[in-house]
Amino acid sequence: MEKIWFTSDNHFCHKNVLSFCPETRQGFTDINLLNEAMIEKWNSTVNHTDTVYCLGDFSFGNAKVTLEIITRLNGQLNLVEGNHDHRWLNNETKKRFRDIRAYRRVKIQGKTVVLSHYPMREWDGMHQGSYHLYGHVHGNLPGIGLS
Repeated sequence: MEKIWFTSDNHFCHKNVLSFCPETRQGFTDINLLNEAMIEKWNSTVNHTDTVYCLGDFSFGNAKVTLEIITRLNGQLNLVEGNHDHRWLNNETKKRFRDIRAYRRVKIQGKTVVLSHYPMREWDGMHQGSYHLYGHVHGNLPGIGLS
Protein backbone atom coordinates (compact mmCIF):
# COMPACT_ATOMS: atom_id res chain seq x y z
CA MET A 1 0.00 0.00 0.00
CA GLU A 2 1.31 3.42 -0.98
CA LYS A 3 2.19 5.72 1.88
CA ILE A 4 2.68 9.48 2.01
CA TRP A 5 5.76 10.89 3.72
CA PHE A 6 6.82 14.42 4.62
CA THR A 7 10.37 15.56 5.25
CA SER A 8 12.14 18.89 5.48
CA ASP A 9 15.58 20.39 5.87
CA ASN A 10 17.50 17.24 5.06
CA HIS A 11 20.55 19.40 4.31
CA PHE A 12 22.37 16.70 2.37
CA CYS A 13 26.02 17.75 1.79
CA HIS A 14 25.86 20.53 4.40
CA LYS A 15 29.01 20.22 6.52
CA ASN A 16 27.91 22.83 9.06
CA VAL A 17 24.69 20.93 9.83
CA LEU A 18 26.86 18.61 11.91
CA SER A 19 27.38 21.42 14.42
CA PHE A 20 24.10 23.32 13.84
CA CYS A 21 21.93 20.27 14.58
CA PRO A 22 23.87 18.09 17.03
CA GLU A 23 20.71 16.35 18.33
CA THR A 24 19.65 15.00 14.95
CA ARG A 25 23.16 14.49 13.53
CA GLN A 26 24.64 13.03 16.68
CA GLY A 27 27.69 10.83 16.27
CA PHE A 28 28.62 12.04 12.78
CA THR A 29 31.83 13.92 12.04
CA ASP A 30 31.94 13.27 8.28
CA ILE A 31 29.24 14.66 5.97
CA ASN A 32 29.65 11.82 3.46
CA LEU A 33 28.98 9.24 6.15
CA LEU A 34 25.95 11.25 7.26
CA ASN A 35 24.66 11.42 3.67
CA GLU A 36 25.02 7.64 3.34
CA ALA A 37 23.26 7.02 6.65
CA MET A 38 20.39 9.32 5.65
CA ILE A 39 20.01 7.59 2.27
CA GLU A 40 20.02 4.18 3.96
CA LYS A 41 17.42 5.25 6.55
CA TRP A 42 15.25 6.87 3.84
CA ASN A 43 15.27 3.76 1.68
CA SER A 44 14.57 1.45 4.61
CA THR A 45 11.45 3.53 5.35
CA VAL A 46 10.16 4.71 1.95
CA ASN A 47 9.06 2.32 -0.82
CA HIS A 48 9.47 3.08 -4.54
CA THR A 49 5.71 3.71 -4.95
CA ASP A 50 5.34 5.95 -1.88
CA THR A 51 4.81 9.70 -2.27
CA VAL A 52 7.33 11.98 -0.57
CA TYR A 53 6.90 15.71 -0.04
CA CYS A 54 10.24 17.42 0.65
CA LEU A 55 9.50 20.76 2.32
CA GLY A 56 12.67 22.53 1.31
CA ASP A 57 16.38 22.79 1.98
CA PHE A 58 16.94 19.34 0.60
CA SER A 59 20.64 19.77 -0.17
CA PHE A 60 23.58 22.14 0.09
CA GLY A 61 25.52 20.26 -2.58
CA ASN A 62 25.96 21.26 -6.18
CA ALA A 63 23.60 19.93 -8.86
CA LYS A 64 25.79 16.95 -9.81
CA VAL A 65 26.21 15.62 -6.27
CA THR A 66 22.58 16.31 -5.38
CA LEU A 67 21.37 14.47 -8.49
CA GLU A 68 23.46 11.45 -7.45
CA ILE A 69 21.71 11.49 -4.07
CA ILE A 70 18.22 12.05 -5.50
CA THR A 71 18.53 9.13 -7.93
CA ARG A 72 19.34 6.78 -5.03
CA LEU A 73 16.23 7.69 -3.01
CA ASN A 74 13.03 5.65 -3.04
CA GLY A 75 9.67 7.26 -3.61
CA GLN A 76 7.86 9.62 -5.92
CA LEU A 77 9.45 12.93 -4.89
CA ASN A 78 7.76 16.33 -4.74
CA LEU A 79 9.63 19.47 -3.73
CA VAL A 80 8.32 22.53 -1.96
CA GLU A 81 11.25 24.89 -2.49
CA GLY A 82 13.26 26.14 0.45
CA ASN A 83 15.61 29.08 0.69
CA HIS A 84 18.70 26.97 -0.14
CA ASP A 85 17.40 24.78 -2.97
CA HIS A 86 18.46 27.25 -5.69
CA ARG A 87 22.03 25.92 -5.15
CA TRP A 88 21.30 22.65 -6.94
CA LEU A 89 18.05 23.03 -8.89
CA ASN A 90 18.66 22.79 -12.63
CA ASN A 91 16.98 21.05 -15.57
CA GLU A 92 18.47 17.64 -14.68
CA THR A 93 17.65 17.68 -10.97
CA LYS A 94 14.14 19.00 -11.63
CA LYS A 95 13.35 15.93 -13.76
CA ARG A 96 13.58 13.65 -10.70
CA PHE A 97 10.69 15.44 -8.96
CA ARG A 98 7.05 14.90 -9.93
CA ASP A 99 6.29 18.46 -8.90
CA ILE A 100 8.19 21.54 -7.68
CA ARG A 101 6.44 24.52 -6.13
CA ALA A 102 6.97 27.21 -3.52
CA TYR A 103 3.61 26.40 -1.90
CA ARG A 104 1.37 23.38 -2.21
CA ARG A 105 -2.07 22.31 -1.08
CA VAL A 106 -2.95 18.60 -1.08
CA LYS A 107 -5.91 16.50 0.02
CA ILE A 108 -5.13 13.50 2.17
CA GLN A 109 -8.01 11.33 3.37
CA GLY A 110 -10.39 14.25 2.80
CA LYS A 111 -8.30 16.74 4.79
CA THR A 112 -6.55 19.73 3.27
CA VAL A 113 -2.84 19.95 4.03
CA VAL A 114 -0.98 23.15 3.19
CA LEU A 115 2.73 22.66 2.57
CA SER A 116 5.42 25.32 2.58
CA HIS A 117 9.02 25.65 3.64
CA TYR A 118 8.16 28.55 5.93
CA PRO A 119 5.72 28.65 8.84
CA MET A 120 2.59 30.73 8.36
CA ARG A 121 0.39 32.29 11.03
CA GLU A 122 -2.65 31.80 8.79
CA TRP A 123 -3.16 29.38 5.91
CA ASP A 124 -5.84 28.25 3.51
CA GLY A 125 -8.61 26.41 5.35
CA MET A 126 -7.09 27.00 8.77
CA HIS A 127 -10.46 27.63 10.35
CA GLN A 128 -12.03 24.66 8.57
CA GLY A 129 -9.67 22.04 10.01
CA SER A 130 -6.85 22.06 7.47
CA TYR A 131 -3.30 21.34 8.52
CA HIS A 132 -0.10 23.26 7.78
CA LEU A 133 3.24 21.48 7.52
CA TYR A 134 6.51 23.40 7.20
CA GLY A 135 10.22 23.23 7.87
CA HIS A 136 12.87 25.95 7.94
CA VAL A 137 12.92 26.70 11.68
CA HIS A 138 14.82 23.60 12.90
CA GLY A 139 12.77 23.52 16.09
CA ASN A 140 13.46 27.16 16.86
CA LEU A 141 10.20 28.90 16.02
CA PRO A 142 10.25 32.24 17.85
CA GLY A 143 7.21 33.34 19.83
CA ILE A 144 4.82 35.96 18.58
CA GLY A 145 5.17 39.26 20.38
CA LEU A 146 2.06 41.36 20.88
CA SER A 147 2.13 45.04 21.63
